[in-house]
Amino acid sequence: MLFLRFFKSDSTDWPDEIFQVLDGIFGDVDSYCGDERLREATGDIGAAELRSLAGDSLSLLARLAG
Repeated sequence: MLFLRFFKSDSTDWPDEIFQVLDGIFGDVDSYCGDERLREATGDIGAAELRSLAGDSLSLLARLAG
């Protein structure tokens, strides 16, 4: 999970509204589970949901960037 490594090591002082979106993506990525049986048991998200959430976050980041 490349995003998780980048996010954890990023020392950028992001504006709060951008940090909140990035932190939300971190949580979404952390909730991803590729194993359908395990995902059903844990309530984690799959690839389609992760892509959808990431797309929503990207749209929000684009609006915030103006």
